[in-house]
Amino acid sequence: MDKSTARRVHLRELILTSRGLYRCEVSEEAPSFHSAQAEAFMEVYCKYNRKTKYLRVFSILYLHIADFPRETPRITGHERAYKLKEPLDVNCSSAKSFPAPDLQWVIDGQKITDKSWLIAFGAKPASQGLLVSTLGLRAPTKPRMKLKCVATIGTHRRERTVIIGINIFLITLAV
Repeated sequence: MDKSTARRVHLRELILTSRGLYRCEVSEEAPSFHSAQAEAFMEVYCKYNRKTKYLRVFSILYLHIADFPRETPRITGHERAYKLKEPLDVNCSSAKSFPAPDLQWVIDGQKITDKSWLIAFGAKPASQGLLVSTLGLRAPTKPRMKLKCVATIGTHRRERTVIIGINIFLITLAV
């Protein structure tokens, strides 16, 4: 570890079975104890040196530390009263994180893949070098809809669900 620095860890005496999933975690001190982590698969390779007649074992591993969102995504626009057939107009914004999470809309258990329904606002800078992603959804309404926004970074996942009920007024005319 004598060649290690604050940004690099030097591993010595690797063997072929050293390959596998490695995790790095960094933590702040009190009072926040905020932590960030990353994991990556390290592959170990062998290279034969004809001059020295030795087998050299080396590996390549790049870990990028992720700062995962601490809160679930925020859905806005669902609070207003919608009429049947009026287009739904909602946005989902992630909590601050790095890298920016991928956002996905789900309506009544079905992932939304129709690009004409989605508006990608992209990632915007937030405090401390973190990013906030926003994805809009413009979709036809139904009497009752279960909306879910899912934010993912790698295998880390946060989600928020809201239920929208559309008011339907029936008018009976007497003839």
